[in-house]
Amino acid sequence: MRILFLALEPPFPPNDGGRIRTYNILKQVTRRHEVILVTFAPPQQQAERLEALRPLCAGVFALPLPRPPRRTLLHKAAGLFSRRPISLARYRSPEMARLLHALARNHYDVAHIDQIYLAQYIHDLHPLPAVLTHHNVEAEIQQRQLQARPPSLRRLLDTLECRRWHFYEVAVSRRSAALACVSERDAAYFRQRVPNVPIWVVPNGVDTQAYRPPETEPEEDLLLYTGRMDYFPNVDAMDWFCREIWPRIRQEVPSARLQIVGRDPLPQVQSLGAQPGIEVVGTVADTRPYLSRAAVYIAPLRLGGGTRLKVLEAMAMGRPIVSTPLGCEGLDLHPGEDLLVAETAEEFAQVTVRLLRDFALGRRLGMQARRTAETRFDWTQIAREQERAYQAALDRQ
Repeated sequence: MRILFLALEPPFPPNDGGRIRTYNILKQVTRRHEVILVTFAPPQQQAERLEALRPLCAGVFALPLPRPPRRTLLHKAAGLFSRRPISLARYRSPEMARLLHALARNHYDVAHIDQIYLAQYIHDLHPLPAVLTHHNVEAEIQQRQLQARPPSLRRLLDTLECRRWHFYEVAVSRRSAALACVSERDAAYFRQRVPNVPIWVVPNGVDTQAYRPPETEPEEDLLLYTGRMDYFPNVDAMDWFCREIWPRIRQEVPSARLQIVGRDPLPQVQSLGAQPGIEVVGTVADTRPYLSRAAVYIAPLRLGGGTRLKVLEAMAMGRPIVSTPLGCEGLDLHPGEDLLVAETAEEFAQVTVRLLRDFALGRRLGMQARRTAETRFDWTQIAREQERAYQAALDRQ
């Protein structure tokens, strides 16, 4: 099969959730199919980030990101009446449209649109059948973040943008030949709204050969959180944990420590390091050494969507996990077997303290989490589902 693969950015280095998914799907698919990668990349990053991808692909095309649109008062006023999300304009490039229009006529079989922001090019890909990958339900993320904001003019504008996303996400899905969703929950959302389009669940995964349980024992009373720390759901998770949960844990376990690992921590996150026992590590080349040392991995997420690659990495490393229901949403895990789940701050603190004190329980949870990662979330299995989505698109055509 010849596949035209559209990515929002070069998925290398695979050091955040979106890049990790895109890189591993691309890596697996290129083993059996001829793939041309088309992406946006700043000129100063093209050589560094694309060289690692060229050996995987039959060809790579990278265009510079379009200049931000001029936002005069007139443009802003006109945007209020648009039915398309205003944020799509960041990735609207006439040059990209022309390139895709030309490539789509070069005897490819199917187009892979890797994120909703690139779905605006679906007409330029005609006559190729397009498989649109939903990394999450964008409208749902917008709605959750909206509910967390206080009433203001900004909230009113965000409400309008959220409504645009509800309309646009469904409309562009109807024009796709097939959809790939990261969870059964997300798939059910689109099946209800787009009943005539084939929908495949292609979950997030983990490289279970690269992420393996360490041979050494974890450090006593050490908690870990990983994630891009300029991303609002991660910032909110750490703010809530450190403000509401951490004091309760330290009261019961005074020796408890927390490491916050993730690139580009905002000042709001950096300030959390002033609390006793908290270290804001920031950007690291590899999270595995930190996962190896952690006694408990925490996922206190209250916002966001999709499924959490960070949780899958902790599972593959055999770490016991404490999560909110949202933190493990879409993974279809079994509380009490794969991980422990807590909703309120008090429950989260109690469950975490229990794990810090009960080493046998932590070991049992970690071993089961590893088994689940191996049997359900290895990328080699997941890529086969992506290929079935391609075939469904071809069959529909």
